[in-house]
Amino acid sequence: MNSEDVRILVAILGIAIGTSGRTLLPYFQKLSDNPDVAFNWRYVLTALFSAGITALIVLPLFTTMETVWYKILIAAVTFAWASNDIMNNYSKGKGTTTIKIATKTELAENKIKKLEEKISEIKSDLIIKEDKVE
Repeated sequence: MNSEDVRILVAILGIAIGTSGRTLLPYFQKLSDNPDVAFNWRYVLTALFSAGITALIVLPLFTTMETVWYKILIAAVTFAWASNDIMNNYSKGKGTTTIKIATKTELAENKIKKLEEKISEIKSDLIIKEDKVE
């Protein structure tokens, strides 16, 4: 295996890491906040599309460069992550933004809503029990 083959394999590995990381990391963050969140398979399509675009751009660059493999890996992950971010945000109609991380306020609001739902359930149970007692 010559050095050009190694560069191509490292670039493909970096593209796979970048697109899968950008696809799965936000999902795992949402899943930790709400275990009932379903995975949106549209993101797999955007990941594959952005991986293809990244490969078309990145592979010709890295086959001609004489550089160390870890630099190629870092650049490929970065290109893939960014292109997948752009694809996901444009497909949602949001334009280009970075990954949205839930703020403490949003988390608190979600917890308050869940607590309010539980309180209303408890109130309705108490009303039903009071009606049975009378």
